[in-house]
Amino acid sequence: MPETEFSLNTMPPPRHSAVESSDDVVELCIPQGDLNIELENSSHGPMISEISAKTVAPALRVGDVIVALDGTSIDRFPCKAVLKILHARRTQPVRILKIKQSTSSTTMGF
Repeated sequence: MPETEFSLNTMPPPRHSAVESSDDVVELCIPQGDLNIELENSSHGPMISEISAKTVAPALRVGDVIVALDGTSIDRFPCKAVLKILHARRTQPVRILKIKQSTSSTTMGF
């Protein structure tokens, strides 16, 4: 089965938004810079497996699942594609991440 290609061109430009919360899903405004995270596949989407102390998003936790980036659902994207998109957008002034929050208290791993 051929791997599906995920294009950065299909992602909309970042939009500015206040932080919003709905149950355990939270929308975060992420500043410019590297997230310094590792992801692993989960049944709910790309899940954060490690977070560096150098992250620009200290609110992220190990176990959080990334469900959307800048208004586009990415919960079915493979981790490799999500990391590639996040890396390509590291110079954007603001990125909006929608995450399903983990109940874990672990915030940093590497």
